[in-house]
Amino acid sequence: MEEAFYKQFAYLIKQAVISLITAQRLHVEMVPRPFMSACIEDCMKNGKDLTKGGAKYNIGPVITGIGIAVVANSLAAIKKLVFEEKSVTMAEIIDAINNNWEGYDELRARVQAAPKYGNDDDYVDDIAREIGNFFYQEVHKYKDINGNHFLSAFMGISNYLPTGKVLGATPDGRKATEPISEGVSPYVGTDTSTPLAAMRSAAKLNQDIHSGGTLLNLRLNQDLVATKRGQANLGAMIQSYFALGAFHVQFNTVSTETLRKAQAHPEDYKDLLVRVAGYSTQFVNLSKSMQDSIIARNAHETF
Repeated sequence: MEEAFYKQFAYLIKQAVISLITAQRLHVEMVPRPFMSACIEDCMKNGKDLTKGGAKYNIGPVITGIGIAVVANSLAAIKKLVFEEKSVTMAEIIDAINNNWEGYDELRARVQAAPKYGNDDDYVDDIAREIGNFFYQEVHKYKDINGNHFLSAFMGISNYLPTGKVLGATPDGRKATEPISEGVSPYVGTDTSTPLAAMRSAAKLNQDIHSGGTLLNLRLNQDLVATKRGQANLGAMIQSYFALGAFHVQFNTVSTETLRKAQAHPEDYKDLLVRVAGYSTQFVNLSKSMQDSIIARNAHETF
């Protein structure tokens, strides 16, 4: 099964590369960057547009991975229940996801109880790291029209919402059309340990190879950072995370109660800012589905 998964994964990456190279060629022919090129010294010296590699330093396109936590959780559930415990057959898992888990409540509870990425559990974190490494190696072997290697990232901004809408159910218990996971963040509600445990899981990925970026979103109970001691603890936790080789983490510290009130009475919360996925914006300007996805993130009570 593992070999079949990575074979399909490699195929999808190849299709993404083909699409991006096609887009690059179209940009050269139809969407040149004359103004931007005029602002770059070597484009002017070389007489070449930015889209044709006129700059001194050019980097390849970035292919962004979305849903690494969902994939790792799904493979961990299959590994544990089907291949190790042998308490479930692969056919049963397939039937359950084909039926969107309807009528499979007991089986769904079992896969949801399997190890989940974001809790500092090597059983599933090792799978996530292997996925990340394969993703980088496969992406990096391709070059764009200017001869630059493609780059990898786990920095999907808000793409995890529309991506989830076109995906069927998954073996981790997620139902069809529900959001998947974004960046290197845990799947919503599954990081049931501490924020430091979630950070340790994310730091196990070789983040330095994904030069397109790696994003970890966490949500903390507002009481955790209400005091100077809490703020100092948060600062120490962030330093520890970066010391483990991590790249990017961001937090929301707004209570669920406040977010629900803002949904119900947006006119009273026009200045409420939240971190979404690599950017901040007014909570009331987000779509209902995006608001719900932020609320669904586990609000950690302790460090």
